[in-house]
Amino acid sequence: REKEISSGHDIVIIARPGIEKINFVKAKEIISFLLEKSGLIKEALDFGISIKPPTIEYPFTSYDIKDEHTIIAGISNVRSIGEKEAITVQTYLKEHEVLPNWLNVLVFLSPQIKSQAFEGLCSVGFFDKLGGPTRQGKVYEYQTFKKLTGKEEDWIKRHFGEFDSLESAIAGLIYNFEIESKDKGIANKKRVLVVKDFLKTLRDPPHKLEDTPITINKVEHELLGVPFTYSDIEARTLCGIYTDTTCKEFKQGKQKKSMNLAVSIRRIKEITTKNGQKMAFVTCQDDSDELECVVFSDVYAEHSNLLQEKNTVLITGERSKQQSFVIQKMIQI
Repeated sequence: REKEISSGHDIVIIARPGIEKINFVKAKEIISFLLEKSGLIKEALDFGISIKPPTIEYPFTSYDIKDEHTIIAGISNVRSIGEKEAITVQTYLKEHEVLPNWLNVLVFLSPQIKSQAFEGLCSVGFFDKLGGPTRQGKVYEYQTFKKLTGKEEDWIKRHFGEFDSLESAIAGLIYNFEIESKDKGIANKKRVLVVKDFLKTLRDPPHKLEDTPITINKVEHELLGVPFTYSDIEARTLCGIYTDTTCKEFKQGKQKKSMNLAVSIRRIKEITTKNGQKMAFVTCQDDSDELECVVFSDVYAEHSNLLQEKNTVLITGERSKQQSFVIQKMIQI
């Protein structure tokens, strides 16, 4: 395989084992072909062609070639993002000689494009090179930033150079509120409390904001159509995750010392025991059925951060004498 330039188009030459004739295919055509089915991603890898998700380092509009070994997805290949948003991002980046930091992107770029588009870019790792929070953390910070008023956003923009994170910027905003209140009596005390709550949740989010191979695989499936970073099997293997039971199978009486189910949490009822410890009754669901589960206090203390409605988790547990599913371990997926 080699790369040539012909009439302004990159040409990829692929020689398959056992086939003497070499096929010449325009890069754009092979890109489209490879992406028709996720199984062909592995085929591309077998020929030394790596296909990567969109990245701020190479902000292509659509699938394009970085070098003879690498194809990179473009901004508009993320679902919900059109060419208009791609041009806006590219124009913003052209204004910077070096890559901006995450706070700059959050404060100055995010207001220029649709919310769904910006969250999509965060979710597929487009801004990973900038450091800062995880992919999920960037989405969470963006959602927090959107809750600020126009005047609050403008204040952060005017004092942008004084801060290195959204957390420090909001802390500065609160300090400014308090100074104004003392000097001019103009600060809205209720609003100050609201913004202080933003700061509190930034410092201590209500749930984990981790990028696991499972979450990356899931997001790439949803937003790119194909998991480039981790295949389905790779993601679960790397996370040590496997399932061996469904909700329906458990309810039908499946007997096994320990069972693993991938479920979505529907409802949670927390109670406090006589000893003052918290436990929970949780309704979980998979594609087969719903299942009532019990989370005793020791497991609750370890995994309470995962007990969020609509959260998707792998639960490991056993059947109790009362025929309930007793959760012994939970993993975010």
